[in-house]
Amino acid sequence: MTTDGNVVTWGDRNHGGNSILVQDQLKNIKIIFSTYFAFAALTTDGNVVTWGNQNHGGNSLILQNQLHNIQMIHSTVSAFAALTIDKNVVTWGNQDHGGDSDAVQNELQNIKMIFSTEYAFAALTNDGNVVTWGDQGDGGNSTVVQNQLKNIKMIFSTERAFAALTTDGNVVTWGSQSNGGYSAAIKNQLQNIKMVFSNDSAFAAFL
Repeated sequence: MTTDGNVVTWGDRNHGGNSILVQDQLKNIKIIFSTYFAFAALTTDGNVVTWGNQNHGGNSLILQNQLHNIQMIHSTVSAFAALTIDKNVVTWGNQDHGGDSDAVQNELQNIKMIFSTEYAFAALTNDGNVVTWGDQGDGGNSTVVQNQLKNIKMIFSTERAFAALTTDGNVVTWGSQSNGGYSAAIKNQLQNIKMVFSNDSAFAAFL
């Protein structure tokens, strides 16, 4: 991205290195986001321009009438989730990795922040609830712990699991067990937690 908000691309043409088809739209760009194979540029007036692999977030044409007044964009390896100024969510890209949020769209309102593993999204509402979608085993399905996902103040992630920190210092986890999604064995220790940290496959919390 140049100092005047234009964009220059290079590299694998199929994965975002060639932006010639949208070059005339790549003006007044504020920030750029990416999946593994595509880019999404956010303009200063809240519009979104995408390019790269169409199956991994590079094609958002069908959603252009929804991609206005965007304040932030988040991504998994192959899907994007955009948070609008009015706190709604628009998703596109690989359906299995979070690009399809139709099943929870009615819940995706009053959203404060969006988080992601490599294959799923978790949205935190302003009233402290959590909405998840994407790959079921990698954080997209929080059904087992949904009754615990209340009064959440922050969410953390590894490659395939989420950990939510409640306002009273408890930790709730879900997703791939081998990547930190299972914490029942140490539940009694996960109290009065101040902060959670993560790498690709594990979490660490301190009191």
